[in-house]
Amino acid sequence: RLLCVVANSDDDRQRLANFFARDQRNLRARFRRMADPLDEEQRVLLKIPYDSSLDGWVEKEYQTLLELEGVPGIPRLFGQPFFFENLGVRALAMHF
Repeated sequence: RLLCVVANSDDDRQRLANFFARDQRNLRARFRRMADPLDEEQRVLLKIPYDSSLDGWVEKEYQTLLELEGVPGIPRLFGQPFFFENLGVRALAMHF
């Protein structure tokens, strides 16, 4: 959430500070009780270039990650680069 407020006096500042402190406590309590169904799903990191002129970069990074596969700290590829038809770009997917 994004909210912008202006306090014109010390009383208003204190009132707003108290309000947002209570709000934050309420949110934390609510989120602790809720389970996120996506927590059990497999996560994937997508690297999508902003322009099709970077297709060469996608292929080079793919080849580099293939060569470094198995090295600790190197992201594991999720598969071959794939093509976003609506964007006209190739992208990489990695396990996250």
